[in-house]
Amino acid sequence: MNKTLRKVSVLAIAFALCAPFTTLADSEGIQISPALFEERVDPGKTYDFTLNVRNTSALEKTYYVSTKDIKDVDGAGRPTFAEEGEPTDYDLSRWVTLKAESVTLAPGGSAAVQFSIAIPSDAAPGSHFGGVFLTTEPPRLREIGTAVGVSVGSLLSLRISGEAIENARLREFSTTQLIYNGLPIAFDTGMENLGNTLLRPTGFIEIVNMFGTEVANLKVNESNAGLFPKAERAFNVVWESDDFQFGRYQAVLSLVYGDDVRKTVSATTSFWVLPLKPIAGVLGSILGVLLVLYILVKVYIARTLSAMGVSREARAARKYERSMSKTMFTIVVLLIFCALFLGGLFLMFA
Repeated sequence: MNKTLRKVSVLAIAFALCAPFTTLADSEGIQISPALFEERVDPGKTYDFTLNVRNTSALEKTYYVSTKDIKDVDGAGRPTFAEEGEPTDYDLSRWVTLKAESVTLAPGGSAAVQFSIAIPSDAAPGSHFGGVFLTTEPPRLREIGTAVGVSVGSLLSLRISGEAIENARLREFSTTQLIYNGLPIAFDTGMENLGNTLLRPTGFIEIVNMFGTEVANLKVNESNAGLFPKAERAFNVVWESDDFQFGRYQAVLSLVYGDDVRKTVSATTSFWVLPLKPIAGVLGSILGVLLVLYILVKVYIARTLSAMGVSREARAARKYERSMSKTMFTIVVLLIFCALFLGGLFLMFA
């Protein structure tokens, strides 16, 4: 395509990698429905389709109809379109016959854009993808790359009968870090489609605390987004809660996919939630109280010994002899106290 092309393109397309919509409208005032044609078809047969278009702007507009193939998608589900004549593994635009090459709509007017798809008898089984576009760019201007316009389109997702391969694997299931100061917790879930059909994996992430009690159950791919054949995609989930969370947690992922045979994939990951600031504040306050008590007890003992007639030199000698044992005793007591404190937090909030 000519690099001088200046095109303002608003692609209102419900791709197979996204949840299927029924109606889409763009900022330029055109509305189309449905936004997704998803059908099971047989080789050697012809199928008719109708795309309903409505002009929601205050101006009369002419839209030119064209088709394109989707050749690839990225990890976020954004498609890459093939150039005209560029072969893809899942093409179908050359099978499409348009009933009209353009449609003119008055303000508020609507029309039906009809087209047919003839499936070759030797078409490869599995999923094939393309799109029917309506654009304000005349074909001649698109060819020379000088047009400015807007495009909207509806996705074609056809599954051709035959030897369908429904197979996927889990590439990743993890949290973004091991220890969190608090919620939210983000889970990275990456899947790869190894087959030749569109997959829509769905499922749950069950989160349990250190005692095996379920504290959350999160839906994965709630929008029913699809996974393109031979492609990878991330289905990210976030755990949010207003409740105080503390301790070690385990997350169990369970996903199902497949239309012909339901298959399951699962994985497990773990993480810690340690709200260090409140814990440090509580421990600091307790240690401060213990230090004050220690000083008060020490002053009280010194005054008592002085009242009993024990000399300062004797007290100093006895103090030196007992300094190491007292230090060790204090350390042990503090460690035991901290352990009891943390154990209490686990019992209260885990």
